[in-house]
Amino acid sequence: MRFPNGRWGDRTSPAYGELSEYYLAFKRPKVQRAKLWGTPQTEEDVWNVFVRFIDGQVKQLPWCEQALSLESAAISENLQWLNSNGFLTIGSQPRVNESFVEFFVAPEKMAHLVKVMRRDFPQLSFHALNRRGDEHRNTPLHTWKDEAFEVVADPVLASAYPEGSRSHEVVQHIYDTYFLVNIVDNDHANDKSDIFSIFTRIITEAMDKEQLCARVLEMATRREKMFETLVSFQTLLDEQNGELRAAHSELRSVRSENLR
Repeated sequence: MRFPNGRWGDRTSPAYGELSEYYLAFKRPKVQRAKLWGTPQTEEDVWNVFVRFIDGQVKQLPWCEQALSLESAAISENLQWLNSNGFLTIGSQPRVNESFVEFFVAPEKMAHLVKVMRRDFPQLSFHALNRRGDEHRNTPLHTWKDEAFEVVADPVLASAYPEGSRSHEVVQHIYDTYFLVNIVDNDHANDKSDIFSIFTRIITEAMDKEQLCARVLEMATRREKMFETLVSFQTLLDEQNGELRAAHSELRSVRSENLR
């Protein structure tokens, strides 16, 4: 899920070509696609398809036929959390040459996102567009505006389901109403800058007390598991160092015997 040049920029970019060519060639039978993605009955079910792609349970999406790159795998927990909260990521890159995230999001979340970005995150460039042409941006990416929905001109996900079915209606609604968003961190060289911090703000501000408590508990449990893993690694390292010291000691003894 890494597209270094940004897919919605220069259409001559290899990154742009890679997506559009694959997307247009995605002609799998409807039955196979429905089996691949399930039969969503709610928007949250669609979000879960994206989450399961991040963790490897779903093997491909229309715009991505491969698993996460190693670089994106490093931010997989962030991506899972974003997708489980309705930010449907289709492209991302951690802080390397350029830190960015591309995603679909519902209009109500988009409104909150724009408000917070303009107020508190001046280092982020963003451009958002929906199918009707409604637009939010603080950067002049005109080519992105012209080309963005050309790639998703045919709602492949929706076409996997019979017209009139609940799954088709849900996916079609997302296609018709969600914004396609590109956010770039212009301060990516700053170690303290984190492109995901704005999503943390947006998501947690929408949580009630019970949800916040659950999130805190989840993070505490995750930290505890990480600590246990580190302890296990340290124990293994200590054992290996002990074996190495014993081997060196034995080698010295053998050398001493040979010198007599």
